[in-house]
Amino acid sequence: MSKPKKSIIEVRGAAITILSQQEDDFISLNLTGVDPKVNAQLPLHDAAVGFRPKMNCATGAKLHVGNPYLWNIDLENFFPSIRLPQAQKVFADVGYKPEVAGFLAQICCLNSRLPQGAPTSPAIANIVFKPADEKLDALAKQANLVYSRYADDLSFSGKKPIPAEFRKRVFNLIEAHSFRVNHIKSRLTGPCARREVTGLTVNAGVSIPRKRRRELRAFFHQVSKNPAAYSGKKAQAIGYAAWAFDYHKAEGKAYLEIAYSIPDQLTVI
Repeated sequence: MSKPKKSIIEVRGAAITILSQQEDDFISLNLTGVDPKVNAQLPLHDAAVGFRPKMNCATGAKLHVGNPYLWNIDLENFFPSIRLPQAQKVFADVGYKPEVAGFLAQICCLNSRLPQGAPTSPAIANIVFKPADEKLDALAKQANLVYSRYADDLSFSGKKPIPAEFRKRVFNLIEAHSFRVNHIKSRLTGPCARREVTGLTVNAGVSIPRKRRRELRAFFHQVSKNPAAYSGKKAQAIGYAAWAFDYHKAEGKAYLEIAYSIPDQLTVI
């Protein structure tokens, strides 16, 4: 594969770095100066906790700690469900002229839809989904439930079982905003089950599930026996260790020491 071509253009003071792959019509970009402006003028709903500064998976998970009843649902093809006109409206609402808003939307989309994996897709999706967030949160509050969303993962929790009528209203509201629920990934859990939000257990506090902790323990045990064998995975090991440290300080600290003991991979010139 040939090396991507890099170019920089200016749109009203916003630097846009474009990486274009010759054999592909997809454009990957970094809107430095555009995203901060968009997010500043179009604030997100508090329930949207994904891909935001100073927020992570635990931000939303904490909201559901201690609630014995939990309902998780997944939105099918979340990013591609957002079309070019919706992306264009995001930039137009900030104040960009129609031709500029259209240009920015074009380079944020692939085949007239937001692509999965593009660095700009989460920010745009959060803004587009805000009206749905507002209605879902209001619906949840009416039912004495807590609502949070991390990208395409929606969670509702409460002190009492979540009724079928409420779930039906949520389905209808989501469909009314032109999104679809992946019913296969819809899951109801109760007091006697392990409850998870964005991959974290929320029964008594926010923590990494036991199965995943066992896997981490086994991984770092192997690394500790021969750190040099993992020189190509040092960054990955540090990431795992830092993640563990966020929720289990003692374990994470030990893992970080092991991860940093891995020698750097030598680059052969």
